[in-house]
Amino acid sequence: MGLTLKELKIIDVESVWIALSLEDEKTELKESDYADETAYYNAFVNNLCLKVVATWLTEYLEIDEQKITIFPTQKDAQKLWNFIDGTAIEVENTRFIIVPVESVNIQECSIQKEWIDLQNWIGNYYLFVEINLDKHWLRILGYTTHKTIKSKGKYDCTTRTYSLAREQLIDDLEVMWIARELCPDETEKVEQLPVITRSKALDLASEVQNYLSSVARLSLDFEHWGALLENHWDLLSIKIPVSTINQSLSPLKNIVDISEDIMINLKSWWQRQFPKNWYPIYELLGSNESNFTFAFRGKAGSRESIPEDRKTIPALIQLLDDKDEETRLKAAECLGRIAPNNAEAITALIDLFNTSFDKWTRHQAIDSLERIGKGNKQASSALSQLLKTLEEDEFRWKVALALGKIDPEHPEGGVSRAKQIDLGMELAGHSVALLVAQMPKTEQETDILVRVRPMQEHLYLPSGLQLMIFDQFGEKVDDVHARDADNLIQLPFCVEPPERFSITVELGKVSHTEQFTSG
Repeated sequence: MGLTLKELKIIDVESVWIALSLEDEKTELKESDYADETAYYNAFVNNLCLKVVATWLTEYLEIDEQKITIFPTQKDAQKLWNFIDGTAIEVENTRFIIVPVESVNIQECSIQKEWIDLQNWIGNYYLFVEINLDKHWLRILGYTTHKTIKSKGKYDCTTRTYSLAREQLIDDLEVMWIARELCPDETEKVEQLPVITRSKALDLASEVQNYLSSVARLSLDFEHWGALLENHWDLLSIKIPVSTINQSLSPLKNIVDISEDIMINLKSWWQRQFPKNWYPIYELLGSNESNFTFAFRGKAGSRESIPEDRKTIPALIQLLDDKDEETRLKAAECLGRIAPNNAEAITALIDLFNTSFDKWTRHQAIDSLERIGKGNKQASSALSQLLKTLEEDEFRWKVALALGKIDPEHPEGGVSRAKQIDLGMELAGHSVALLVAQMPKTEQETDILVRVRPMQEHLYLPSGLQLMIFDQFGEKVDDVHARDADNLIQLPFCVEPPERFSITVELGKVSHTEQFTSG
């Protein structure tokens, strides 16, 4: 059953424990103001932490609630939760950043770069708040300062977050109040970002709108994203996916996606015409496929980031020749963010793919090439040449899909889409993603790859989940079961257009089927 809040308070007397009432968990937020369930849930958690911690502060400091102000404003904060995690409040010229932390991971506390490296956004103190919605309690884990995060925090350039170990937080909040009197300015100087024009901001905001909210903050380089946030956040807007409109959302439940009895024509995918509820993989999973896989490896690998003074295109290209594969991988990742259409970077990434023996480094090389090479003939030609020599199916798919994004008209390019599906009570409300990709094999044949992955809030698929392929006569062609700790199951096969087939995902007595025709 776990410990009660009363028992937890006895075991840990240093922390501030607060019971959550039903009134606390009521929300004034509207589902229609958020791009997807992830954004809405993020807003719900941040809003709950804001309300409870602000109330606690007024009681603890014995001040009127009117003396607490929200940055930029409460309305703006609610909008920004589509993109950003955390909330800034100001009390008597001191800014506190409230950062929610999931109960399942309190060994390390992370905070997004925006709260650390934007002059207008930085705080004096950062309060990390653990929230347990199942047990209805909240705990203030401790605090740290801007200076501490800048000097001791580990920076991850992939997620743009700073991290501190749980032990690095100060859990005695009395120390914070004393320090606030003695050393009121606990901030480090940060570099001022260039100011952008309103016209430029409009263009950037329009570009961000094409991304799912959970990855929008990573869609631009930080210089542009930061400049947009500091002075033009009012331009940020969202696209509400069709699948979330007119559906009843609860902050504690996933969206239920009802199957539609329609035939999906894969031929139209070559013209980039897709049925509703099928999205680019990076939108549904929060990243592209290979990055999603790499996330598991990254937790075990080195978390040392490349120094800021090495993050120039020539320096990063030089690092691609480093003997350490982790360094080469991180250099490739950084190039993917800062070197759009750079001929030297494109050539270096192709060379990295051809010379590296590390699977993950090769994946990152193609990811970065895809990101910086859109519309670039050099990149398109290089990937097309790779397809003629590659033998491993894993990398043939990788390269074909990248080529399809760089040059949608290329006859060798692949195309993919993903859909969120829910098997109801069998999955306890947890959804999985069905991924379907196709690439040309011959003039008469098309290769198909079907995958099932957990959604981004889960590490593994439920054990026993089954993926099945049926032919046009209803005969099972192939199947695969998820084992314990599987984060992916897949089935590759080949069709001859206009051949029909169906894909079924099944768990227990519940199944979900999608019907396809290849032409």
